[in-house]
Amino acid sequence: MRWSKFRKYVKKYLAERLTLTIIPHSKGTMHQIHLPRVVYIVLLLFLTSYLVGVTYQYKRTAFKYEVAKTIIVDLQSLKVENMSLKTGLVQVVKETERMREILQNLEEKGEQIEELISDNDEMDNYDDVKNLVFFNYTLLAEDYDQPLGGGDDLLREDAFEMLTQIREDLRMLRVDIPFQQEVMEDLEVNIEDYNALMAATPMGWPLKDDGKGYISSQFGFRKDPITNKQAFHEGLDIGVWYGTPVIATAAGKVVYADWRGGYGRMVMIDHGYGYQTYYAHNNKLVVKSGQTVKRGDIVAYSGNSGKSTGPHLHYEVRVNGVPKNPRDFLKTK
Repeated sequence: MRWSKFRKYVKKYLAERLTLTIIPHSKGTMHQIHLPRVVYIVLLLFLTSYLVGVTYQYKRTAFKYEVAKTIIVDLQSLKVENMSLKTGLVQVVKETERMREILQNLEEKGEQIEELISDNDEMDNYDDVKNLVFFNYTLLAEDYDQPLGGGDDLLREDAFEMLTQIREDLRMLRVDIPFQQEVMEDLEVNIEDYNALMAATPMGWPLKDDGKGYISSQFGFRKDPITNKQAFHEGLDIGVWYGTPVIATAAGKVVYADWRGGYGRMVMIDHGYGYQTYYAHNNKLVVKSGQTVKRGDIVAYSGNSGKSTGPHLHYEVRVNGVPKNPRDFLKTK
């Protein structure tokens, strides 16, 4: 009963006609539209649905636009970052190649210094000097050989941090390498000077005598064999038979090669660094004044010329003009 009344009420409510009056702002005819209530309800629902749909579509389109805009901005930012990374990597590659060339030069310089050291047979502290030469270079090369990054690692989020670290490593190398170059250049100069000093220092036995020679008179005060009086003997007398080869005990320049009073036929060699050696009482000279010689070169043949009582070699070593005991410069006998 109640349901039938409700249906009649709804039917009557929906069927009831409503008038829609349209009044223009300007002068004109007023219009009236008479439609059932249900039509208005349907039109209202349709209009509401349409507006909701339009609003949804607008919001959806606006959201897509914002997303697209964000993506475009991110892509542009990523493009800029990639370009920056690419530029940075190009710079790093160029700098790395330059560092490799410098390190190659340092390595070649190190090999030259090693040759300078190894060529000197008289260097007793060879290992210590060699270690000193290559200590800093080895550390530098080991640091440089460590991976500097690159490849797939650059795809990680910390690519810029890695690139910054690489640049910092290269900056440290740029600071360190000139210092290492200066150290090695100084070492090279020092070793060359040391080798030159060793080459100029009288060293060894001044005769090729197959061990037959002997020291017949020492350096210092002695009774002169000619005058039989006390006199200072400025060298060593080495007893040896006629014609024994006399050799230079260091590299140098012959500054005198002729007869010289009591010395007889004498050779004087200036080795530099204040060193001079005398070879006296020779039978024959084979070098001339102005000639350069190396350690071991034959400069004369022993004899008995000048103030001498028998065949022998008088050998002197002078430092800055002052006679020194030749025994201090001998490695044999």
